[in-house]
This record gives sequence, C-alpha cells and structure tokens, in this order.
Amino acid sequence: MFFGEGEKWQPACDFVEAEGLTNVQVLPFQSEARLPYTMSLGDISLVALDKGAEGLMVPSKMYYYMAAGSAVIGICQGRNDLAESLSKGDSGLTVLPGEYKKLAESILYLADNPEKLQNFKDNARASSIAHFSRQVCMKKLQTSLMSITLTARR
Repeated sequence: MFFGEGEKWQPACDFVEAEGLTNVQVLPFQSEARLPYTMSLGDISLVALDKGAEGLMVPSKMYYYMAAGSAVIGICQGRNDLAESLSKGDSGLTVLPGEYKKLAESILYLADNPEKLQNFKDNARASSIAHFSRQVCMKKLQTSLMSITLTARR
C-alpha cells in the first residue's frame, strides 16, 4: 500500500496498472487527521532521501513511521541521519537509491523473517520514544537554551 501524490505517485499507479498487480494499492494523499491510522497500517515503511540531501535533512515521515512501530527501509546513500537513526535504533535497513533488486530483496527478507521484522518494529517504537518523543526533544531544547544563556552571561 502506497500513499501520496508526490512526483513518483503517477508512475507508481501506472506501473501497478501495467503489470496487473492485484496485491498493491496506490492511494492518494491522506489528510493529517488520518495519519495515525494510515501510518500504522504497514509492517514496513519506505523513506527515500534524494541524492544531495544527505546531511541536510531527514524526511519527517521517518519519525512518524517509527512512532507507529513500523520497520523502516531507508533509501539513501552515504553517511546521513536517516541511515544512522535506523542503525542506532536497530529499526530497519538501508539500500542505495536505484538498487531496486536490493530493495525487493530487503522487503522479501523481512517478509520471510517475521521475528526480525517484529524486532525492527519493536525497536522502532522504543527508539522513537527514547530519542524523538516530545518530552525528550523538549528536554534537549531546554538544556540547549540553558547552555546558551549561561554562555552569554559569561
């Protein structure tokens, strides 16, 4: 099941139709009110980081997927926060952009190894709470602001 209406949405729809796939659904963008329901539907979620964006950002949907307890496959290259978060949290796998066979193998590996999949899912949820929850992030912000204030007073 794929959600969205980004630049790759129509090619995905076309591929599903051309191949006659009956086990894949490509659905339009879902409202924010439906996020808690749509994000938790998948056992495995895909997060792509375009070439050149490494070190600049992490797609925010990664945090939503992890909070929903979904294993994540990061499509990215090089050293970046997406790959590091998945590795540190033992909550998913990474594949290089354009390596479609490796992506398919990774999905099949997780489908064929339910214990590993469940481990990634459990770890994703736990990592989300431990590192990215509102309480944890607010505490980090508070500590940073206090540090800046103390430094400015010196």
